[in-house]
Amino acid sequence: MENILAKALGQDATQLPVMEKRDLLARLLKRLAHEIRNPLSSLDVHFQLLEEDLNALSPAARMQLAARLGIIHGELHRLESIVGRFLKLAGPSALELEPVEIKKLSRMSANCSALKRRREKLKSLPRSNRNCRVSRLTPSGLLRRS
Repeated sequence: MENILAKALGQDATQLPVMEKRDLLARLLKRLAHEIRNPLSSLDVHFQLLEEDLNALSPAARMQLAARLGIIHGELHRLESIVGRFLKLAGPSALELEPVEIKKLSRMSANCSALKRRREKLKSLPRSNRNCRVSRLTPSGLLRRS
């Protein structure tokens, strides 16, 4: 990736932060897609004009050219699809990274694990005890109210 950016920018990209490299690559992909899409649009317009001109031909001549025109039309749309995928790739990432506090994350994970263990403990109680009302949960277990 650094080589591509270095050639496109005319400078060394190895010292740039990862986020900046990703942004630069996204901009490069967008420009490339735009440069490809312009002539594709022009080809599509001229293809439509050619189809209109072919209507003046005899039915036999139109039938002879129909298969070739179908191939050209299909290839134009395939290229348009490829450019669309380029633009998707250049778009913002669905995954947005942000810094987190490891201690806070660890605490949250421990709390989830403790709740899961309590839920499993509750499920393991005999059926007659499941219908009792629980007044509160404590770290050591359940306190029941009769």
